[in-house]
Amino acid sequence: MCGIAGCFGAKDEKTINRMLDALGHRGPNDRGIYSNGNAVLGQTRLSIVDVAYGHQPILADSGSKGIICNGEIYNFRKIRDRLSHWYNFKTRSDSEVILHLYQDKGTDCVKELDGMFAFAIFDGDDFMLARDPIGIKPLYYSYYKNKLYFSSELGAMTLAEVDEVHEFPAGHYYTPGEGFVKYYQLPEIRDNLLTGIDENSYLIRNTFINAVKKRLLSDPEIPVGSFCSGGLDSSLVAAIAAEEIPNLHTFVVGMKDENGDLCDDIKAARIAAKHIGSTHHELIFTEKEYYEALPIVIKKLESYDPSLVRCAVPCYFTCKLAADYVTVVLTGEGADELFTGYHYMKHFPFDKLNMEARRCIGNLHNINLQRADRMGMFFSLELSVSLRIIKSQLYNHLFYKEY
Repeated sequence: MCGIAGCFGAKDEKTINRMLDALGHRGPNDRGIYSNGNAVLGQTRLSIVDVAYGHQPILADSGSKGIICNGEIYNFRKIRDRLSHWYNFKTRSDSEVILHLYQDKGTDCVKELDGMFAFAIFDGDDFMLARDPIGIKPLYYSYYKNKLYFSSELGAMTLAEVDEVHEFPAGHYYTPGEGFVKYYQLPEIRDNLLTGIDENSYLIRNTFINAVKKRLLSDPEIPVGSFCSGGLDSSLVAAIAAEEIPNLHTFVVGMKDENGDLCDDIKAARIAAKHIGSTHHELIFTEKEYYEALPIVIKKLESYDPSLVRCAVPCYFTCKLAADYVTVVLTGEGADELFTGYHYMKHFPFDKLNMEARRCIGNLHNINLQRADRMGMFFSLELSVSLRIIKSQLYNHLFYKEY
């Protein structure tokens, strides 16, 4: 996990260094920058996989090729085992796997990656930018005087003094020769009534468990915890993680009402944490602390959307609490999009629910995914969003035709 910034079209190391200065919270453990011809790539690193040797940019072919990547690739060991017969791996980093897969498959490399990512690869005078299928990891870009600048956050982009900034579309890659290419889209809806309850329940259960377990990839010395608000989604994620991680740390935040009574989240989380045997942590914030945090949240969230800001404030406090104990935290956010759990969906016509759920998933990169990324990274904390990728996997099996 990290912040990335770069420029294609000019050796503008000064600007990229300024952009990296603005991304220090995303990667406090390491920093790297590399120039190749008219390209500059830089990264600030939060060490999670290959703590000792995962310095970026990662180079190949005597420095003529290289990569910077923000994210995590869950199937990197499988890909590495296949590629290690032909390529010399210098690290155990999951990001290096992308570089060698690119050497092997070209731009089709993105189709084999299971994970969350935003990366940039230079290949001599050619280059490639890419973002994961549903936009878990952020990426922005701008053209300025025949130069292409890019970065993980809008705030860093302003330091390039560009006139306008664009969000790099999820599920796309870009090369100078092909332009933007969509390599993934959510499958079209297939509105068939499900009747195989046992079969589909088994599928949901196993896909869900595997989605949580495969996110536990960090090096053993990296502490991993889980949000646990007492709701169904986060409690299930925490319960599965507790089977894999001894003394799992869980986290919840909330307020007291005017009578001094604790909110329902705190009460429910205590029950869930006791049941799974986690080391549980609570943060009770006041109304005064809420309003003090509000301007910080809006600035770091990089959005003024009222509903997004409202839910980002408790996320801010939960990340603040968790960062004192862990580097990676699992979160159950996202289940409502798949299982139509939002309150307003109760009033939707039954035949419209799948379409609304699909619309919500397609917009996640601008709402919940953006909130999780910005609030977590502000505290140098990686939020691993288990349910957000399980959505697309289950939709393929349960609701949609294959794309």
